[in-house]
Amino acid sequence: VDRRVLIPRPETEGVIEAALALLPPRAEGVRHRVLDVGTGSGIIAVTLASERPDLDVDAVELSPAAAEVARANIARNNVSDRVTLFEGSLFRPVADRRYAIIASNPPYIDTAEVDTLRPDVSQYEPRLALDGGPDGVTVLRPLIAGARAMLLCNPHNPLGVPHDRETLAELAMLAARHDVLVIADEVHAPLTYHGVTFTPFNTVAIEVGARAVTVTSASKGWNMAGMKCAVMVPSEPRTLAMLDGLPQEVASRTSILGLHANVAAYADEEWLDATISRIMHNDELLASLLRRRLPIVHYRRPTATYLGWLDFRDLGAYAHRVGARPAQRTGEHVGKYRARFLEADGRQQFPVKGRTVGVCLEQAVERGDAVRIEFQIVESAQWSAGQTTNAVAVQDQFAGLHFPGVFQPGIYRGTQFGSVGAYCEGERYRSAEPWPEMHVRKASRIE
Repeated sequence: VDRRVLIPRPETEGVIEAALALLPPRAEGVRHRVLDVGTGSGIIAVTLASERPDLDVDAVELSPAAAEVARANIARNNVSDRVTLFEGSLFRPVADRRYAIIASNPPYIDTAEVDTLRPDVSQYEPRLALDGGPDGVTVLRPLIAGARAMLLCNPHNPLGVPHDRETLAELAMLAARHDVLVIADEVHAPLTYHGVTFTPFNTVAIEVGARAVTVTSASKGWNMAGMKCAVMVPSEPRTLAMLDGLPQEVASRTSILGLHANVAAYADEEWLDATISRIMHNDELLASLLRRRLPIVHYRRPTATYLGWLDFRDLGAYAHRVGARPAQRTGEHVGKYRARFLEADGRQQFPVKGRTVGVCLEQAVERGDAVRIEFQIVESAQWSAGQTTNAVAVQDQFAGLHFPGVFQPGIYRGTQFGSVGAYCEGERYRSAEPWPEMHVRKASRIE
């Protein structure tokens, strides 16, 4: 990605996951066509094609500059035979085609609010990808015209933000005007933080006559995923009739254990209140630790759910490494410039969830210091063809350090992500491996 396109956000991952979940199952000899509107860097189209080889994906982009980036990413990821790029506005280039799924992550920020965004967004990313018009839904309106259903995640997962009543009311009126069924996923609603207002979508849908069905479960709030029990709540008689027409298996396959577990969970408000308090405590702890230990990393604090997201873009060159190697270092995730916080227990890494005890959070942040390093290679090292991988290993370990195949004396600078105490000024290093001797000239923590 570069200045020509919007940097992919966690919301983009949510769009991809929703599209994959809605696609028909794979069947031998059967192909499905998917449309990505406003493809930008091409991340949605490329990922869908990579995840599902049975898909033919059309990607539409209005900006010629962004289309160049998408075209390069399509080729780079070897999906040119299954992803077709069109330049134009919305559905115009593909008006005669039909699709199993239409995916889009359109601009949705009010015009007046664009310039109030953080400078690294408003001054770096293309305005066309941010500006959703005077009311933020200028691009959304033609996208949903003719749509039969819309998926709403409230609170938003993974961002952990409950949508406010005004936003939901605007969506409900838009859905009522176009007779679109809104399917509201509110499974994370029980984990709304104390003092934060959660507005069920059905309450605003009823007021404006919109069709909606809320789908929820105790699986997230009470940590009972896999119990096979959920609840669907219609907003009006027509939606109720639709639910009554679903195959019998939808209800009859509910787990008996899951049914009784959900009943018991919903009756225990005291346990849920205590859980939310603990999540809020760990959220505050994480924010405090980051302010003290990793101030260069921005933390987007949630007001619901239990996931924390860290923005590593200010690490500059190292930000790419954060996304490129999700299994090797604390703080890495699939997003190229934005990362979901991970922690290590010495054996494995996993997303930090609010239920995690505080000491683990402290250990995770402690291991996450970013250090600027300046090495002087004191002597050259002789490498055989079979030893050049060691050069690659060192190059991988330090972002921004670009060693040649054979180490030569000189000064090398970069960023190391780990413990500040790992490298001290004036120290010399030579391991048992055939590494060159390295003298640390400078080692300072990034503030």
